[in-house]
Amino acid sequence: MSYEARHRLRELRREFHRHPEPGWREFRTTGRVVEELERIGVDEIAVGRDALATDERMAVPPA
Repeated sequence: MSYEARHRLRELRREFHRHPEPGWREFRTTGRVVEELERIGVDEIAVGRDALATDERMAVPPA
């Protein structure tokens, strides 16, 4: 991994830690991850209900 990529990932990690979110409510974090994935050219990104099987939501009540 290049120095630039390591530096960018380090800064992203620090950003996430500056703005912690409760489990299963990581809305800001999800948005930033999607932005970064789009920036590097990922074609298909599953978010929201498409990203997780409902039987794996670890006791989170149905939406």
